[in-house]
Amino acid sequence: MKTRVLVVDDSPTVRRVVADILERRGFETLLAEDGRQALELLHAGARVDLALVDFVMPRMNGFQLCRALRDDAALAATPVVLMSAKSDHIREQFVEATGALDAISKPFDPRALVALVEHALERVRSGRGARAPATLAAARPGPGEAEVEAGAAAAGAEAPELAPHTAPRETADGDLVLSGDLAFLPLGALLQMLTMEQKTCVVHLADGERRVLLALRDGLMDAVVAEGAGDEFRLGRFLIELQVATAADIEEAVARCEELRRQGRPARLGDELLRLGRVAEAQLREALARQSSELTYEAVRWASGRFEVRRGAAPGSAPATAGLRLGLPVAHLIMEGVRRVDEWRVLESTLGSFDTVLSRDMLALVALGDDELSRTEHLVLDAIDGRRTVRAIIDACHMSSFDVCKVLCQLLEARLVRRGHRPGGSGGP
Repeated sequence: MKTRVLVVDDSPTVRRVVADILERRGFETLLAEDGRQALELLHAGARVDLALVDFVMPRMNGFQLCRALRDDAALAATPVVLMSAKSDHIREQFVEATGALDAISKPFDPRALVALVEHALERVRSGRGARAPATLAAARPGPGEAEVEAGAAAAGAEAPELAPHTAPRETADGDLVLSGDLAFLPLGALLQMLTMEQKTCVVHLADGERRVLLALRDGLMDAVVAEGAGDEFRLGRFLIELQVATAADIEEAVARCEELRRQGRPARLGDELLRLGRVAEAQLREALARQSSELTYEAVRWASGRFEVRRGAAPGSAPATAGLRLGLPVAHLIMEGVRRVDEWRVLESTLGSFDTVLSRDMLALVALGDDELSRTEHLVLDAIDGRRTVRAIIDACHMSSFDVCKVLCQLLEARLVRRGHRPGGSGGP
């Protein structure tokens, strides 16, 4: 009989990714969307050898589920491993309080997840679990557990998906080995498969005028290239954000690139910035890693479209500079992208129409005081003038739409900003 792992997470994509990782290693999985559904399955007699439980979920979070398990004599011995984006905090404060065997941070490496599950199961088999069943059943909430529960309840999040696409343009980069519909096989699942097999390949995505190319080497992400993705994904923004280059530096390098192209010569922004001495290679690498990560997170949101996978590396796939290989762990990109998909749903639900005009509540801002706001909050507030829509505010901030929307939601919830009229239209950025 196969070892069965119960995966409890409110994100369908996370459940699917985790189940795929475990099933490829010979485990059987059972899926639940929150603690309440997990309890229903267990009360109905479902057999599980281990539960992988997300800490932050709606209806019943990870802490509440662990407490319900240990308060039920029939379920008290169920071994639990916690999953959370805040795992380091959990490991220090929450594992002991919940009676869990261990915790793992999202995003995680597939091999690390399998190793942790196998280690936890070995501890259970050898009787070296974090809690004996009797202790689990008898334990009552300690003084720190109210804080643990409040922390778990405070965070939950849900989010959106993007828009349609068409077919990738024809390319001679390697042999075509796989193609399909992203509505059937989402990018997260596709990348999970390619990185598990440690493939060297190029993934082409298309959505109308918007195109993305992802170059993988031995299962690691070396480069991400995009067309029609919007100004927020330009390399210059990340260099300026990191404070390693100025707008004047970027303009000079762009002008140089344009001149080289007029002469029919290859031109890359990163190469020109390096040649001009405006940035160091390590600084450029960090900016490229941020740009590639943000582009991947955005592509994970695509709900439909087409993909092609071509064998081998793509020559000249990084437009910023030649020869820089990023080697980014794909599992981390997938999990963060999935987390953002969930969070986008909440952000879009809170903001409503992106054509809604926002204005500042000056009395509330005066009462709060400037010192209480962060630099990012000030930047977003400065873009709110009572005439701009949410969409226009995002454009004016020269930040990622995700970060701007997070701040706007915080300002709305704090009643420092209020909604005005809607000129018309709806939908996200």
